[in-house]
Amino acid sequence: MKYIIGIFFLPSIVWASESYCHSIQNLDRKHLCLSIVKNDDYYCFSIEDSNTKNMCLAQVKRQPRFCRGITATDMKNFCLATVN
Repeated sequence: MKYIIGIFFLPSIVWASESYCHSIQNLDRKHLCLSIVKNDDYYCFSIEDSNTKNMCLAQVKRQPRFCRGITATDMKNFCLATVN
């Protein structure tokens, strides 16, 4: 459930400032935020959780193939809906 709550805010991150990302305490979420804000997959590779890493790569690279590696069904469907 913790992934679902954070994921629904992904589209709003696009307009976020990088400074807000640095205030996020959870490292995986911080790296996800920085990747999306900077449009740079570098930070995705620092994410430990495989579902979050795949979401990050899918969002930054705009490639749905990364969504298929997500094991959480709702998260995978959200990924596919937002990347396609």
